[in-house]
Amino acid sequence: MTKLLFLIPMHVEFDSFVNPISNMRIVEKADGRTYNSLATDLPLGPLSMSAYIKKFEDVEVRLIDFNVELMLVDVFNHENFYDFCYDHLNAIDFEPDIIGVSSLFSPSYFNFTDCARAAKLIFPDALVIGGGSIPTNSYRYIYEEQKCESFDALCFGEGERPLLDLIRADDTAAFLAQSDSWITKEKLTGLNGSFTPKHDTIEDLDDIPFYDYDLCNMERHGVNQLMIGYKEVKHENPTGFHIMTSRGCPYMCTFCASHRVHGRKMRYHSVERVREDLTRLRDQYGARTVIFQDDHLMGDTDRVYKILDIVGNLELDSLFQNGLTLYALDRPMLEAFYNAGVRHLVLPVESGSEKVLKEQMK
Repeated sequence: MTKLLFLIPMHVEFDSFVNPISNMRIVEKADGRTYNSLATDLPLGPLSMSAYIKKFEDVEVRLIDFNVELMLVDVFNHENFYDFCYDHLNAIDFEPDIIGVSSLFSPSYFNFTDCARAAKLIFPDALVIGGGSIPTNSYRYIYEEQKCESFDALCFGEGERPLLDLIRADDTAAFLAQSDSWITKEKLTGLNGSFTPKHDTIEDLDDIPFYDYDLCNMERHGVNQLMIGYKEVKHENPTGFHIMTSRGCPYMCTFCASHRVHGRKMRYHSVERVREDLTRLRDQYGARTVIFQDDHLMGDTDRVYKILDIVGNLELDSLFQNGLTLYALDRPMLEAFYNAGVRHLVLPVESGSEKVLKEQMK
């Protein structure tokens, strides 16, 4: 049986964690020091990949989210994130065959590579791989400029199918050498530097089973202080269950790199699948609040009306962290959100100036 360990690095830069500025949410630890209050959103990428590979293969999967670990530790007495990561990994009772470091956010770049360095040192026989937005967008920087030797391979784009194929491979090295979805240092230095990775996406998202929420201890992930910023969360235990019902975005906003991972073509879970997942979260996991993390939820407005009906009928609180496209929020749509119990909207307001977007924000 293959043993797979997912690692989620701290989302913010180390200095931001230990020296929070005045307008940040903070948490005070037992030593009286204050730290940046980290978001402990459920890592949907690993939860989706775990569910998908378990559909086909017998694997044991574990997950360590360092945002949770850092929030729950009573006293932080490390000089850097790498030391904390190393000490934590060195103490776990698990011998992984594959270690997957997954990260979406550019401020976590050095934490991403620190996880790989610590993992490779502690588990030298394990295959260390990276996935998410950082390696998809920065694989050349990782291998060629930073010359990171800790990653055996980096996944390009979504990871469900590439990871399953990797686990199934009889000869790992040969598979990595020929796969278009896996990037290695050798591929970038060979072939006259002409290697171009390709996506290997799942067209019908319903092929992905119900996410493997059991990877997360919801009481531990429930330390998410960001939840208290939403006034409509009324429960004493505001643990939120994150979901993603679609992938892709057709727009070309200058500040967004989501399309590099999910593409510009919209793909959706069926409305019936969304109903089944939300019902299961409520009935099996006791979910009271669901958090939609679609990059472009409003891509199909008729579908949104149906999903809001489901949310309202199940009497779930719902949050929409990634913002709701302004053009789609006409009065009928706003009334549908209101009827579903929504009282707090995040609006993705951006500049209308091409100069600001292209020359300043780049």
